[in-house]
Amino acid sequence: MFIMDVPNIPAQEQPLMMVDATATQSSVQKFDRTIGVCHLSESPFVPKSAVNSLSPALAVKNYYREQEHYTIEGQPRVSVLQIPAHGELKDTGNGNYAYYPEKGYIGNDRATLLVEVGGKKVRMEYFFRVMQSIPQEYEGLPSVEERSNCPKKVPVWKISSTTDANGNNFITA
Repeated sequence: MFIMDVPNIPAQEQPLMMVDATATQSSVQKFDRTIGVCHLSESPFVPKSAVNSLSPALAVKNYYREQEHYTIEGQPRVSVLQIPAHGELKDTGNGNYAYYPEKGYIGNDRATLLVEVGGKKVRMEYFFRVMQSIPQEYEGLPSVEERSNCPKKVPVWKISSTTDANGNNFITA
């Protein structure tokens, strides 16, 4: 038979529990911005092609400089929050990645990265459009390709700069 070891407390007295409220921490991650990035990729990919390369930290710095006229300095730290469903992200060093779609996959894919640089935390939502071939003039992501293949018809856009109490983003794009 199991007998519990209970302190000698008369039944009419309620036990007292104390909690230190100063020790609680929020596990919700707050972001300064959530930025969408359109990235066209080829399948089958050419391993030495720059088309598959991603530079999230550079994208964040460029976004702030071009869109908000603010220069970010400092060593970036990049981490993957969500891996793509139809491919893989490979860390190529110095905060850079390469996206490799599954063999034969054509269609859309997504990944989420966190870039921390210059005191900013930016969530990057990468929208991959995997195509059989990308036109040679892709280097500057020509307007024809932007209009037909990117969700917002531009290569980089702000999704949100506001979060609610739970850390969820309000879409303000």
